[in-house]
Amino acid sequence: MKKPFQFHVIIYLCLLFLLVQQVQAQFHFDFETNPDSASVYMNNVLQGKTPLTVILKWEDAPKEGVVFKVEKDGFKPVEFVLTGKPRNIHNVKKYTLERTRPQFACDSLGAWVDFDKLAVQFPSGKVIGKHRLGGRSEDLTWEGFSRAGSEEFAPKAYDVLGNAGFFTPQLAANQLFSSEKRSRKSPRFIIGGKVIDLWLEMDQVGTIIHGNNRIRIEWQVLDRSTNSVVYKTESSAEVADNYRPPIELRPLEDLFGMSLENFLSDGKLFELVKAAGTIPTIFSEETKMADSTQAMIQLKPVPIDRFESIPEMIQFATQACVTIGTDRGHGSGAFISEDGLVLTAAHVVSGVNRVAVILSNGVELEAKVLSMDEKWDVALLKVAGTKFKALPLGKGLSVGVGEEVLTIGAPGDIELGQSVSRGILSGKRKQEDIIYLQTDVSVSPGNSGGPLLDKEGWIIGVIQRKLIGNGIEGVGFALPAETAAKRLGLKMPE
Repeated sequence: MKKPFQFHVIIYLCLLFLLVQQVQAQFHFDFETNPDSASVYMNNVLQGKTPLTVILKWEDAPKEGVVFKVEKDGFKPVEFVLTGKPRNIHNVKKYTLERTRPQFACDSLGAWVDFDKLAVQFPSGKVIGKHRLGGRSEDLTWEGFSRAGSEEFAPKAYDVLGNAGFFTPQLAANQLFSSEKRSRKSPRFIIGGKVIDLWLEMDQVGTIIHGNNRIRIEWQVLDRSTNSVVYKTESSAEVADNYRPPIELRPLEDLFGMSLENFLSDGKLFELVKAAGTIPTIFSEETKMADSTQAMIQLKPVPIDRFESIPEMIQFATQACVTIGTDRGHGSGAFISEDGLVLTAAHVVSGVNRVAVILSNGVELEAKVLSMDEKWDVALLKVAGTKFKALPLGKGLSVGVGEEVLTIGAPGDIELGQSVSRGILSGKRKQEDIIYLQTDVSVSPGNSGGPLLDKEGWIIGVIQRKLIGNGIEGVGFALPAETAAKRLGLKMPE
């Protein structure tokens, strides 16, 4: 039996109505993000912040399609491209946003960065959050006044700095087969933070829970080369109630780490590290030094009088001997030219950030490391100026055993600069292809780099170390002056 004609017409009209409705349909897109408050753009037009429902009329959509973009500061943006009409009227888009972490290309030989501490200085009784107790909550207050922590936050700080590309003492210590000399390097910059705002939510047993937690930190950067704060700024971090990090950490550490990442993101610390440059030229043990005809620096003759007595010579030599002050300690040295060249030991200035030459009259001059050879433990410094009292370089290997020698330096304490110690050249010893001058002159750590002088006032060696052991006392070693000159590329006067 055939259906009535009117029935077919009704069916066709219904299908046509549904087709028209589909063409003019409003499609709903519910955007949810972890964390929320992310901005949602449709074809570069801001629609609002998550959680958010965006309504799209397909008849209004451009032919090339629709591009949704979800963005939030500190997180990688997410895009959703719609090139055809959606199948469903209602669509749910959920995204867990991935944090963006700063990345910098720091030179491995450049300045290192260290972390000091996170300090908190709130007045006692300040409300810093909520303490949730079952169905109710109480104010969480700060007890005490000042508190500082490094053990809790240092691992996180080193992780963030290392992942961002900065070199730290922790990174060097964790490197397999890292050399002892490399680990001795002193960080140029030290960062520290002071909490200026804090909000925490804790449960009934005092554990910080994932809630609306936030922190604001004032960051300071100390430059050890000048011992001054060279940069100061603030950065914040928030962990919203619905935010769950991809890797579950203690929320306070997570807040601290995010604040540190936000601090690094402005690039100012990287600019400081980059401007600091790399460490001074270091001659490795494989370096083939130039011979005397190809020396890099021609030393000018140093005028020196003939002295009537050793005390008279000491009085003159004291003016040419200096104390080397660094941010890691001190040593000794001596001018070998009137235009500011200073000879010392490499370990006195290796890995430091600040070098100063302290004259016998107490004047302190900034010094630059021109070159050093760590295997042979000798270094050459330069200070600005002229007409310095200087001592000539002699030939230590030609000095006979038993001849009287002395050194002038700063044993023990820097205040003991220009102290004189006398003795004899007691031997010549070869160790690892290096011939050293052995002496019974009293040598202390502060004497390192100081000159070993003969009775005429000529520098015959550079004090390097003292032999210590059971039954051993009064045995010191110096690198012969002519060997030091060769390693540093100095051509001695004829």
